[in-house]
Amino acid sequence: MKVALCARLSDRRLSSASARRRTCLERADARPDAKPILAPWQVSLATGIMQRDFSRAVSVPDLACQCRLSLSYFIRAFSNTVGIAPYAWFVQKRVQHAEALLTGTQLPIAQIALECGFTDQPHFTKAFAKAKGTTPARWRRGFLLD
Repeated sequence: MKVALCARLSDRRLSSASARRRTCLERADARPDAKPILAPWQVSLATGIMQRDFSRAVSVPDLACQCRLSLSYFIRAFSNTVGIAPYAWFVQKRVQHAEALLTGTQLPIAQIALECGFTDQPHFTKAFAKAKGTTPARWRRGFLLD
């Protein structure tokens, strides 16, 4: 009796394992062009960490670790989910924060650069000009004239 029961349980385990393997293969066959994406909790965690404090440096490997993913998988999945690479997204948010400071305060551009996490004013000017097509000073003047 025990031998028959063990044999039946063993057959069930083998058949369920092969069924799981078949299911995984079927999923892979059904979507051969499937791209990795992040779960909603991973998107909100990663973006929340990056938006917490713009003046702090953000480590993409740390973000991947927090999301329980490898670095390369995290970068691909973040890019597929959000539409832009994680560090580029972070720089874009820093520039948007700088826009708000440029329009809402009279802080010097060097101070805004530091508050937005850029190492210095030239670094900030280069990133801002790349994102907006003009320097922060010209952008501020143009905003004030309108």
